[in-house]
Amino acid sequence: MDNANKPNIFNRILDLKALLDQKSYFLFGPRNTGKSFLIRQTFPAETKVINLLKTDIYLELLSEPHKLRELIDPKKDKFVVIDEIQKLPILLNEVHFMIEEYGIHFLLTGSSVRRLKDANNNLLGGRARRSELFPLTYAEITKFNLTNYLRNGGLPFIFNSSEPHEDLRAYVYNFLNEEIKTEAKIRKIDFFHRFLETAALFTSELTNYANIASDVGVSEVTVKSYYELLEDTLIGFQLMPWRKGRSRKAIASSKFYFFDTGVLHSILKSPQILDQNSDVYGRTFEQFMAQEIRAYISYRRLDYDFNFWRSTDQKEVDFVINNNIAIEVKSAKKVKSEHLLSLKEIAAEGDFKSRILVTFDTADRFVEDIQCLHWEKFLKLLWNDKII
Repeated sequence: MDNANKPNIFNRILDLKALLDQKSYFLFGPRNTGKSFLIRQTFPAETKVINLLKTDIYLELLSEPHKLRELIDPKKDKFVVIDEIQKLPILLNEVHFMIEEYGIHFLLTGSSVRRLKDANNNLLGGRARRSELFPLTYAEITKFNLTNYLRNGGLPFIFNSSEPHEDLRAYVYNFLNEEIKTEAKIRKIDFFHRFLETAALFTSELTNYANIASDVGVSEVTVKSYYELLEDTLIGFQLMPWRKGRSRKAIASSKFYFFDTGVLHSILKSPQILDQNSDVYGRTFEQFMAQEIRAYISYRRLDYDFNFWRSTDQKEVDFVINNNIAIEVKSAKKVKSEHLLSLKEIAAEGDFKSRILVTFDTADRFVEDIQCLHWEKFLKLLWNDKII
């Protein structure tokens, strides 16, 4: 095969072998983030993998869940993978038994947590920890191109696609017609589709349920259930406001981000090249940084709060991490004094070990005690454990 036609191979940060050596794990991640490929890369070919996307296996275990025990040899199978566990949560009773009886370590993957949240499901009572797989991060891509990433996102199959925009469009279509119709049984998919476009328009902004409900033509309760559905299917995540400041003068509304910038722009039907001077570019850049920080905290197994701060007088800092790191993100090419105002104001709210402004300015420096970093320098420091 010609080198130019070889698919990209990425060095994923998440070490599944190290996790499974310790304990059983749930591994969650949206479809096509590369869970199956990472499993094949990590474990030897003889590792027992039970894929519930295979109709024959699914139907057999649906009718007789106890047959899971017949598929596993406790003398040989020390690690067992069950793919898409949310399709048959009843299997968790059998998993529980085999963890206790045989000491088998299970990797239970899923692209949705909706069915698992049912109160009657056995979530193994602490016998399995949780981990997540995200789109590709800056640290996992050898030749990183920010312009391409912001528009097309970090799903591995998109990097190997000759038509990324077509494949992203198909991904969103499949999400609506497979995940949503199957998982949520939404009858009026046109309302949800309208909501999805509206939610994409307001990504990284304060979530105003009343305004979105008015735009979509449904109730606020329905809009809240739609947002919950996006979180349950791992298509997006909420960033909650930081309210531990000394003055407590902070807003209570959350922000919502999609899990991937390419999926966001496919929903928005954005042009193939984003205008760097546009508001959309700036908000996408902020979302990209949110994705990177979120992935870093998860992959490093840090039990840290991840929030944003906005005061009642409209001062805002994009990210507050572990209550002592404040990060403001701007797509500006040069640092200006007004970019520092919120970082200066938040200093009075807590004991911050660092306050950082991330921009496109290549002149890294301190302004008073605020560290100003070019975005790429920031990401290199982040993934080398020098920021958090």
